[in-house]
Amino acid sequence: MTNTGKTQNASARGGLAGTLVRMKRVAVAGVLVGLGLSCEARAQLKADVQLLVGANKRFSANVPAGVSQPGFGPSAELQAHVALMPLVRIGAYIGYELSPVGPHPARHLMRSGLQFRVLSPFLQRPWRMWLSLGFGPAFALGPADAATGVIAQWGRFFEVPVGVGFARRVWGKWELTTELLARPAFGHGGALFDVRRAGDDALGLGLSVGVGCDW
Repeated sequence: MTNTGKTQNASARGGLAGTLVRMKRVAVAGVLVGLGLSCEARAQLKADVQLLVGANKRFSANVPAGVSQPGFGPSAELQAHVALMPLVRIGAYIGYELSPVGPHPARHLMRSGLQFRVLSPFLQRPWRMWLSLGFGPAFALGPADAATGVIAQWGRFFEVPVGVGFARRVWGKWELTTELLARPAFGHGGALFDVRRAGDDALGLGLSVGVGCDW
């Protein structure tokens, strides 16, 4: 092989090696950029979960004679939210409530729906404060009453829970939470309200405390 051929082969090998080196550098840079973007995305993702227990009081309209207003009853609710913007979050809730109404057995109320939160820009860690607005259906079960011969009956209505909440971080991402909610109700239907006629839930008030995780 002539010197010219050897020189061309060496030059080709050198060019290929240089190309491979540049490709490796581009690949490494791409991986680093991807990792950086992934870390940044995780850092920007804000979400929270809360488990709350408390007491609720219902106020009924169209209550017939001989039936009392609902009394205080225990409640439990699970909530979760993700950030839409730095101070705005959207999420969902699911909850249970026991609502005594004499002379009938206490009703079982199950609720769920969507919820918006607007966080306060004035409080700093470890504190958080928010205003919330939600909407969702509620289902009520009136158990059978052997004393009066009433069978178990279901009812339904819609709620618009609105309230204010506070949280304080106590360890890592964990925090203690309290929330005060008002629950205006409308759209009643079903045998529990149409047949038993124990009154329509017009408003619910509840105070809850619990634990949550915010990240």
